[in-house]
Amino acid sequence: MTEWALALGGVAGFVFVAGCSSSSSSPGMAAPAADAGDDSGPPPYVGGQLDAFAIAVDGTNVYWTDETSTGAVVKMPIAGGTPVTLASSQNEPYGIAYDKTNVYWTDYGGGTVMSVPIAGGKATTLATGQGAPWSVVVDKQNVYWTTQTGGSVMSVPIGGGTPTTLASAQMSPIGIAVDATSVYWTDDTGGTVMSVPLAGGMPATLASGESRPYNMTVDATSVYWVDNVEPGSVVKVPLAGGTTTTLASGQTDPYGLAIDSTAVYWTNADGTIMSVPLAGGTPKTVISGQDSPQGIAVYSTSLYWTNFGADTLATITPK
Repeated sequence: MTEWALALGGVAGFVFVAGCSSSSSSPGMAAPAADAGDDSGPPPYVGGQLDAFAIAVDGTNVYWTDETSTGAVVKMPIAGGTPVTLASSQNEPYGIAYDKTNVYWTDYGGGTVMSVPIAGGKATTLATGQGAPWSVVVDKQNVYWTTQTGGSVMSVPIGGGTPTTLASAQMSPIGIAVDATSVYWTDDTGGTVMSVPLAGGMPATLASGESRPYNMTVDATSVYWVDNVEPGSVVKVPLAGGTTTTLASGQTDPYGLAIDSTAVYWTNADGTIMSVPLAGGTPKTVISGQDSPQGIAVYSTSLYWTNFGADTLATITPK
């Protein structure tokens, strides 16, 4: 495998726990096995990314947030090169998402939801007065986000407008995901995984009794999330709810989460990047020795992640 630091230069600048419910099944719960090609050890650290946090990747660029009180939203060609700051002087930019035109992010400290053209330009404020906005996702019409202290799940048109409350009175919504019919989120304090129709309506509980369900994603059949405690878990449940399946247990504060057509990938606080087949199996160590890895993204045959403790981004191919 080839593993290298992705972010270069000094730039001041992510579509994100044990105690599953008693109905959980637990296939593939053997101790994680290291990949035969595991490049254990830290990457060649490159400083300057100042608390690199959330990450997203398309076929052209890597996008990330530098999560400080004077943070930034940054992009760089997927093949490597010089980072470009798309927005600076942000107040704790947390979640990040993109579409064909814009990059979107939440300013956790500033209580705002923002966008900026991928090509660069003036940043646009889509929503203000949000209570600690955390994760963000986007579809063809709207931007969706969670507000941790506001206890709500929100949306606003991509071009701006009046924000809509899709769900309120949540204890501490964190992760968020969207598909063609619904918005999904995790409530880490409430221990639940929830959904609501895109058009609004009554929220449905897909899973309960979880221990700090955190970052999440969805595919055509299931909702996936990490339970961000130690020992933590990676869990899935059908889109409509039902019996939860524990894909991996005994993890160390799992945080970032990503999927492709075959596997789930996540970051652990012990510095490991892990994977397990979507259908279950033996968890595998992709690489170890990372420094507080946080956000993770997958594109084609590569994984990309942020090393919060080292202020770097890194990638590994094949994943």
